[in-house]
Amino acid sequence: CASVEGSRKELHLTLAYSFPSTHFSTLEALASNVDPSAIASWEVRLYSRDTRIIGNEVHKVLYSHVPREPDELELLIGDFVYVSGESLATSADGWVEGTSWLTGCQGFLPTNYIERTAESDAWTLHRALPIIGGTTGIDGLETLSLPRRLPISLSLLNLLENSEGSRRSTEGLSETSSLEKFHSRQASLDQSQASNLSLKDLEALYSKIETKKRYKEPLFKFPIEGPRKLIVVRHGERVDFTFGDWIRFCFDDTGKYQQKDLNMPSTLPKRDGAPLSFYKDCPLTNVGLLQAQLLGEGMRAGKVVVHHVYCSPSLRCIQTCTNILKGLGLADSMPINIEPGLFEWLAWYHDSMPIWMTPSELKDTGFNINFYYEPLIRPDELKNSQESCEQFYARSAYVTQSLLSQTQKDGGTILLVGHASTVDTCCRQLIGGLPRSGHDMTSLLKKIPYCSFSYTVQDPKTGGWSLQEPPFPPVTHSANMRYDWKALTQT
Repeated sequence: CASVEGSRKELHLTLAYSFPSTHFSTLEALASNVDPSAIASWEVRLYSRDTRIIGNEVHKVLYSHVPREPDELELLIGDFVYVSGESLATSADGWVEGTSWLTGCQGFLPTNYIERTAESDAWTLHRALPIIGGTTGIDGLETLSLPRRLPISLSLLNLLENSEGSRRSTEGLSETSSLEKFHSRQASLDQSQASNLSLKDLEALYSKIETKKRYKEPLFKFPIEGPRKLIVVRHGERVDFTFGDWIRFCFDDTGKYQQKDLNMPSTLPKRDGAPLSFYKDCPLTNVGLLQAQLLGEGMRAGKVVVHHVYCSPSLRCIQTCTNILKGLGLADSMPINIEPGLFEWLAWYHDSMPIWMTPSELKDTGFNINFYYEPLIRPDELKNSQESCEQFYARSAYVTQSLLSQTQKDGGTILLVGHASTVDTCCRQLIGGLPRSGHDMTSLLKKIPYCSFSYTVQDPKTGGWSLQEPPFPPVTHSANMRYDWKALTQT
């Protein structure tokens, strides 16, 4: 690796810059009120800038666009495009040539589908290391209060660590040397902040601290060799579609749940708003749990190894994902990344959206959830009940392509667990197909029973993706109507 020469320039904090002289006295008064001794947290952040930005403007995509001609550029909501400001100003027909930040593809696009944004929106954040604050050092990262992710317009900042600009910006950096410098800096901070306690006092104090192994051995050795694979699974059998108005049937006036059929859950998770919160976010039946575990066992028997897992926030999907991982033998070692962008078509929720279980509620129930995953789409961004079918396909394609880009360096197999529609929408455009109409999509859903799946493989030579026959069988069983013992009393 090439060595990186440290900067010799002095660092400074700019409070105000290029302000009118009439504001000087006000700003001076504000600056004098700053308390230098106040508690503060500092961190070092490493960004890179795509070299394709040079000479161009950065615009964010407002509307998705499916190319109708070979020279047109596909647009995904949340992506950025680089366009020439001169070309924008001189465009006679409302079309301009641009480059997608997400895919690197070039083509023509309608100018009214994009809007100029700050260049920094397209920077890539590679690493953020806290150096001064309430918790210092790498070991302290575990207890840091992580900030919320940026809005969706900025959510692509962390996706493409392997994008062309990111690769170029990190070729000269050594991760080991960066960490060594960080440890060196940390050692100097620790020394400067050391207390006056004696060694004996320090040892007595340290003995009261419960020491735990903070980091487990990595589950896989990345990068994973071989072609990348994408498995998209529908959830298992759900309680409401099996038993109808089960909430009125199973809950008494005090809100206490009682199992009325052996295929119903014996107990339900504790959650806010129950039992009404189960109305649009129901659990799996016991058969549904079995379906998911059988699928996981089948994947394991077929020598399928899952390296990355993402799941819709719906309870039935999280239960399905958990039992698939149980069948794979990974439930305890592979936390689930909850991605709201994998939720089904919003047009089916005209009146209101489901109230999903919170991360703490999921943890208390026993689910292995990755608390540090930053979703591509936040739950509060899923409020467009007028979402068209084309927009639904675009959202699914955006999530899929983003997750593939995010895990490109590591390689391996990605598991997405969602809904019946997810099985098609998350791979339809990936394999070169166009979004289906609402009628065609709903017709297709009749052919996607519980725990159905799509199996897509990338060609290492061309980079293209194709649907292939999976190395494991599906789950099939017959219907089993409800039994009434009174039938035996009939003469």
